[in-house]
Parts: sequence; structure tokens; C-alpha cells
Amino acid sequence: MPRSAARQSPIAHFFVLLLGATPRTFAKPLPASFPAETTSITLDNNQYTGTIPTQYGLLLDLTSLSATVNLLNGTLPSELGQLVKTSSAAFGWNSISGSMPSELGNLVEMDTTLSVNNNLLRGVLPTELGKLGNMMRDFNFETNRFSSAIPTQLGSLDKMEADFFLSGNGFTGALPTELGNLVEMTSSVGLDTMLLSGPMPTELGRLSQLQENFWAYNLGDYFRGTIPTELGNMGALQNNFWLSSTANRDHGFTSTIPTELGKLEQMTFNFNIKSNLLTSSLPTELGKMSTMYLSDDNEATYSADWYFMFKLEQNTGLCGTVPTELGAISQESWSEETRSRFLMINGTSIGEVRWRPRPQLRPSPPRNARPRTSRPHRSSEPPLLPA
Repeated sequence: MPRSAARQSPIAHFFVLLLGATPRTFAKPLPASFPAETTSITLDNNQYTGTIPTQYGLLLDLTSLSATVNLLNGTLPSELGQLVKTSSAAFGWNSISGSMPSELGNLVEMDTTLSVNNNLLRGVLPTELGKLGNMMRDFNFETNRFSSAIPTQLGSLDKMEADFFLSGNGFTGALPTELGNLVEMTSSVGLDTMLLSGPMPTELGRLSQLQENFWAYNLGDYFRGTIPTELGNMGALQNNFWLSSTANRDHGFTSTIPTELGKLEQMTFNFNIKSNLLTSSLPTELGKMSTMYLSDDNEATYSADWYFMFKLEQNTGLCGTVPTELGAISQESWSEETRSRFLMINGTSIGEVRWRPRPQLRPSPPRNARPRTSRPHRSSEPPLLPA
């Protein structure tokens, strides 16, 4: 049979498609080297195994390096700190362990991505990372095993606009007041699931341009402090204001609910301050959030908890009646079962509040609003600390 005919045979064509369409079914080590003139390397989602070669640090023209969602282990080579032209480096969703190299603070041209999320990194978060003052988005260290204090130097990343994540680590001490310098943030600040001791800095109220996703829940078993009234300055926030704590424990936010939170008038869903140590009555000012609605996107990535607009339950110190002003929060045609779970206060629904039908299904977002980002629901279990 002629060679050209063999290439056209149905069986040969089948195997070519099979091998070409499913390369990720075959685990393989990372390429040991690349040509010296290489400027970009993308190795994502390919079941690569082994360690990151130190030789990558010799690619001095490299501007982008990404090896996310693989099976990598070992440590991050300190030699990566030689890639001074690099604007983006991503190693999330692997099993990389050891410490974070302080040499990565030399990558002062980096402006797009530094992500090592969902690995096994531990120890101290280097203060040298504060030198990455050109970073604008995707500074992601969540879901590792860091156990130091959060460096105050991270407040120097004042050009950050989106995706600043420290969540899911064993960080101790207090949140640095310097994080209030991230005043350009418009989307996604993740400060949840740590081992902090409080209080929450009033300076976080300076994040007044934040439009979505302020996650500061489950801050730690030793965390206590009031909800800063300055958080009411986040008037651009439209969804996901989370300050909840772990139920049935003696920690969390104390004192009263600030009336200033009523200034979050653009909120559309997920206002969550449940399971804290809050006391006194509900502020009537919360009724100003008149554009709140129950999410109807049916997104399977969210747990059921994400579909409730207000979550205030398990604050056993709350007392008094539910203000009728909360009836201004719109609803349309939900079932009685859904409505009874819409606003829960210590297991009791809103009762006699009369609901005002809203004029539209959902408010129109501002033209410059970023699209809502998905985030997998994470367990409220404390982070796993180094042995």
C-alpha cells in the first residue's frame, strides 16, 4: 500500500485524532530546557510531573511563564528571580511545596500575574514581594500553608486593580492597615479563612472603587473586633460582601451592625454577616439596599448558600423587631419556601414585613462594571498548617 494511502486509512486517522485530542491522559515531565531566545512558555493543564527546572532561570528574554493545573512537585527555584523581563508567572493548582523564594521580588517588571494558588507552599510570605509595585491584577497566594504574619509591604502594590488573594492560609496576627492602600481595586479582594486575631483595619474602607467580591470571612479562631463603619464607604460594591464567621464559636465580629453599611446601596446579592457575635437591633438603613435580588443564574459551581441575598442568622445577640424598611428590598415571584429563607435571623424569617415588588428582574450594571467572576465555594475548615 502506498505511504500516502496509509495516512488516509480510517484506522490510522482515528489514532491520530485520539492522540492529538487527549494529550493530557499521558503524564510527562516538564521540558528540561527551551531555546535561549524563548519569550513565552505556556504549559497549562497537561499533566506535567516533576519539578520546575532551574534552567528556566536562564531564559532572560522570557516575559511569560505559565504551568498551572499540572502534577508538579518540588520547590519553586530561586533562579526564577533572574527573569527580570517577566510580566506574568503562574504555577497554580499543583503540589509545589517548600518556601516562597524571596528572589521573586526582583521581578519588578511583573504587572499581570503572580499566582501560586492551590499548592503546598509554607512558611513566611517574603517581604520582598512588596517590591512588585507594577502589579495590576492576579496576585494570588490562596490555599497554601503560609503561616507568617501578612507583610505590611504588600500595601506597596497600590496599582492593583483586580484579584488580590491571600485566602486559605495560616496567616497570623492582624490584617495590615497598609492593605488600605490598594485603592485602585475594582474586583475581588480575598482575605478569608485564616488564623488572624483582629481587629479589621478601618483603612479597608478606602477600597471605595471595589465593585465586586470583598471576602473577609472566617478570619480565625482568635479573631475579635467590630465591623468598621468605614466599610460603608464601599458604595460601588454590587455583590459579595462576606464577613461571616464559623458558627457556634466564641469569635467573630462583635458589637452592633454599623448603620453605615446601609450606604452599600448598589448591592445586588450576597450580603453575609452571619455567625458572628453581633448584638442589638437591625439598622433600618439596611433597607436602602433596594436592588438586592435572589440569584437566578442557576450556577452549579455555587453552593446553595450563595443564593441567599441576606444572611444574618446565628448572631444570637440580635434582638428587637425586624424593621419594616427591609421590605423595600425587592422581590418578585418566589415561592413561600424561598421567601421564608430569604432573610433569616437566628432561625426566624422576616415575618410580617410587606414586600414591594421590584420594577425589573435585575438592575443594569454600570457600563464600566467588570463581569461577575465565579469562585468555587470553599470549606469553612481552618487551613492546614505545617507540621
